[in-house]
Parts: sequence; C-alpha cells; structure tokens
Amino acid sequence: MQNGLVYLRMHETKRKILALSRSRNLGDMSLQQIGDAVGIKNPSGVSYHLSQLYASGHLRKGGSGVVTALDDRGDAISLNSIPILGAANCGPASLYAEDVVEGFLQVSAKLVHPGKKLFALRASGNSMNNAKAGDRKDKIEDGDYIIIDSTKRNPESGSYIVAVLEGLANIKRFSKNDQTGEIALLSESTESNPPIFLHPEDSDKFFVAGEVKFVLKKPAMNWN
Repeated sequence: MQNGLVYLRMHETKRKILALSRSRNLGDMSLQQIGDAVGIKNPSGVSYHLSQLYASGHLRKGGSGVVTALDDRGDAISLNSIPILGAANCGPASLYAEDVVEGFLQVSAKLVHPGKKLFALRASGNSMNNAKAGDRKDKIEDGDYIIIDSTKRNPESGSYIVAVLEGLANIKRFSKNDQTGEIALLSESTESNPPIFLHPEDSDKFFVAGEVKFVLKKPAMNWN
C-alpha cells in the first residue's frame, strides 16, 4: 500500500507522464511532443519531471531508447492512457480521419492490456450495432469508444477494422475475395446499409488504420 500512496501523492504532471508511457514509447517522442500530450508548454519542465521519474525508479530506459514504466505502485489502480483521435463513421461516411490527439482515455489495464500501439475513436452512427467486435464480441453503437490496435494493418476476412477511404474513417467488417483481390467493407446493423466494394488498385485511396481490439460502451445511468 505504501507504493500506492506514493503514486497518489505524486505531482499530477508526473502521473500524466507515467500514464502516457504506458501507451507510447517516450524514447520516440521529443520533449515538446511529451509536453503537448500532458499539458506542459516548457520543454525544460518536461525534462525536470522525467529526470525525477528516472531517479525515483518509476521510469527506466532500455535498449534502443525504449522507455518503460515500472508498475510498482502497490494497490494503486493501473491505468492505460490511450490517445483519442476523434470519431469514425458507423453510417454514411462524413467524418475525416485526422491524426490529431484530442485527449486521452484512461482505461484500467485489467480491461485493455498495455504494450500495443493503441488509439481510441468514438463511434458515430449505428451501422455496426449488430457487430460482434473486439475481444468481448460487442456491438458497436453510437457514442461507444472503440480501442484500435494500429499494428494490425493487414486484416483477415471477418476482422473489424477502421478503414480510411478517401480521407474518411469508417468502422466496418473486412471481407476479401482471395481469387480476385476485391475487398468489401460490410455493415452489420438493424438498418439497411449496402456494402462498399473496392478494387485491388484502389489502394492509393484506401488503407486500414487498425483492427478493433475492444469496445467500451457509452456510459449510461443504468447498464442493466
């Protein structure tokens, strides 16, 4: 419990840096980038807090510049800090995909395991409200948060993905014809939503941003 109390008494900025280190490799980020992520304008302030975290043993440098957070906080809750990159369509494509972090989603490590390059999107629309997506095979409904594994860029048929088509982000089920190479992006909904069909040569206008790892349902007053 003592280590947990140390963590709770820690400066808020240090806690934010530790949370960031659980979803991003700080060794790949500049002081300015870390500062932007945790709300510090002065890079020297970031440098100070980093040096304190290294000295206290909360952060450790490994090979190839990898920075890891040591989970030694005793009874404190271990939270992943997952960047939110906006929203993705579950309906007619209208939301542009922009690689801009608008905030961080704090998620228990018991729900979503750290160690992968994850990001979060908010679902917009209901074209996937009959899906069985992610580790828990959940429906994807308007307002849900979708956790995406960005390392999964070559999905198998049946996978639930974030497809970026002409700059617009869509959450769909992926299907590929192995003989022709044609791709279909499928909705799974109580509503009628026709598939999107793509030719193999459409790769200059289409890419997979990642695969759905987890669905966090929109909070409600009563989840019964």
